Amino acid sequence: MVERVEVGPDHGITIPLDARQRLGIEAGTHVLVEVRDGYLIVIPEPSDYAARLRGLHQEIWAGEDPREYVLKERSAWPD
Repeated sequence: MVERVEVGPDHGITIPLDARQRLGIEAGTHVLVEVRDGYLIVIPEPSDYAARLRGLHQEIWAGEDPREYVLKERSAWPD
C-alpha cells in the first residue's frame, strides 16, 4: 500500500498509522534512513543487528557444511 504524506515546515513527516502498526514503530523508535536509486528508504532500526542478520541468504548455504567450506578455502591459500 502506498500512502501520500506531506513534508512539514520542519522537514518532518508523519509515518501513517497502518505502516507504524505493521512495523511496530512507536514514539521514540529510531529509524534508519537511506537514499537508494532515487528512493527514500525508512526502516525501523533493529534492536539486535546480529539477530536481524542471522539467516540472511541462508538459501545460498543450504547443504554446505561450514567447517568443510572453511577447510576447503584455507587449503587454497598459498603457504
